[in-house]
Amino acid sequence: MKNKSEARIFDKSINRKNIRGENKENKENKRYKKKNNFYASNIKVINYMILIKTILIINIFYQTITYSIKNFYFQRSYIKLKINKMGSNNILGKSFKSAYPPNEVLINGIKIDSITYNYKFNQTNNIVDLIWKNSIKNTVNMFVECSSIIEIDLSNFDSSLVTDMSYMFYKFISLINLNLSNFNTSNAQSMFAMFGYCHTLISVDLSHFETSKVTNMRSMFYKCYSLNSIDVSNFNTSKTKDMAGMFYNCSSLTTLDLSNFDTSQVKDMYVMFANCLLKSLNLSNFDTSQVTIMEGMFQNCSKLLQLDLSKFDTSKVTNMRNIFYNCSSITSIE
Repeated sequence: MKNKSEARIFDKSINRKNIRGENKENKENKRYKKKNNFYASNIKVINYMILIKTILIINIFYQTITYSIKNFYFQRSYIKLKINKMGSNNILGKSFKSAYPPNEVLINGIKIDSITYNYKFNQTNNIVDLIWKNSIKNTVNMFVECSSIIEIDLSNFDSSLVTDMSYMFYKFISLINLNLSNFNTSNAQSMFAMFGYCHTLISVDLSHFETSKVTNMRSMFYKCYSLNSIDVSNFNTSKTKDMAGMFYNCSSLTTLDLSNFDTSQVKDMYVMFANCLLKSLNLSNFDTSQVTIMEGMFQNCSKLLQLDLSKFDTSKVTNMRNIFYNCSSITSIE
């Protein structure tokens, strides 16, 4: 009996050890599985992050390549000119050519390696392509005294960064029509004498001009003798300080709508409408509270019949000399 008891005790002891061993093994297995699950989930996260980074890198690379291609092929500025004259003719203003030479020049479809501001043409019908690879920030004197250009296509010229357009078409005396409907002037600050001395210019489309940053419109249409109509009704002149000679000698103008002009910052109106042959001019909305110079403002406006200046504030004006000189047809001034 004793041996049987001892045998049972021994068996129980063995069973307990086995059970403890199995439990320990189970616990180890659970810990191992848990560890593996943890690693597996981390690996999934890492793989996911690698995938995202790869996609981002590919996207950046794609955008860079796309931008480069677009910038090279589509963002370049093109200007096409037509010149019907043999011999040496200016195709760009001399000072502008020195500062902003085009990257490529094609004369009648043939690429020219180097070019001065003028070129000697061997035939009468000539097409000139001017190409800049980067946007230009300044067009001062761009076509000054380019008297042989009879047509100009600016539809593909990027002017969005240009801040100064002074003298851009100054003495462009062979041009009759000028289409600037696609011209971007959103950053322009100066349009001083932009169309000055364009004697033969009959019409110019400025209906889409953005002038909200322009401070200087002095002599903008100076001596545009042939200009018979001009739409400046959408001009934003809220920052303009100088309008001296703006419409000086625009003797072919029959109407001029300035009803939307904000002149609250203007200081100089010297000969602004001198030598214009307008019969009527509505300036009832003009704010002249900052104007100091009105000399010759309506000088030689010999066909002007009446003027309503009842809202003119002349408290700061120091010079009114010849303001109505030779306004021989005026019957009333309010």
